[in-house]
Amino acid sequence: MKKKITHERLLELLEYNPKSGIFRWKDSRNGRLDIGSIAGTTNRKGYRAICVDAVVYGAHRLAWFYTYKSWPNGQIDHINHDRADNRLGNLRDVSASENQKNQRNRPISKDNPSGVLGVYWRKGQNKWGARIKHLGREMHLGCFNSLEEATRVRKSAEVEFGFHENHGLN
Repeated sequence: MKKKITHERLLELLEYNPKSGIFRWKDSRNGRLDIGSIAGTTNRKGYRAICVDAVVYGAHRLAWFYTYKSWPNGQIDHINHDRADNRLGNLRDVSASENQKNQRNRPISKDNPSGVLGVYWRKGQNKWGARIKHLGREMHLGCFNSLEEATRVRKSAEVEFGFHENHGLN
């Protein structure tokens, strides 16, 4: 494992704007970049990634480190679910299980005929099924004759397990 960047080195190379979530280079990187240019690229998963001293970091983790002078204890959650939005107010340090609770607010797959996360059509039984993932385990909540009933049971499970609403940012 490569050594993580120090806080001093990070401040030497990059400037972070917590209101915009953007990192800018303070160093020309041996003439390869313009000072003040936006650092990093968006990776295939939608996260902003920045390569510093031959190590690639998630910009969301660097933002946390830049601001608080310590690495996050858990995962960095993007509250509004936009992986490229690294404004400090959109980031929170959470456990892996807490971060999974965000899944309820992700866009519904186009292949899901119910339009409800965790509610699906069971062809063999001609019923609606409901399921939820909590603490890394998927739980079957039952089969139902109506979409409304399956949705009600799923929503009830979300409340029971403490899934949070999308705290959208302005």
